[in-house]
Amino acid sequence: MKVYVSFDDIKYVPREKFEWIEEWHAQEERKYLVGVICFEELEKSAWWRENNNSLILMPEAIIEDMEIRKLKKKSLELAGIFG
Repeated sequence: MKVYVSFDDIKYVPREKFEWIEEWHAQEERKYLVGVICFEELEKSAWWRENNNSLILMPEAIIEDMEIRKLKKKSLELAGIFG
């Protein structure tokens, strides 16, 4: 699932649970990220509902085939376009 997460402190956001993070923004008061995380990770944890964190599903949040997305990302990395 592609999600938008807003938080006060990164220590309450388990970055290792994300498949990848596409965007990262930090302002004085709040920090934000856009990334892809499996629904099962959200279902079995509560970090996104605690410690003043908030999570919003992005438009077209459901990603049907993660393996294809991972292959495309790896291809871009190998081409030196993304990394």
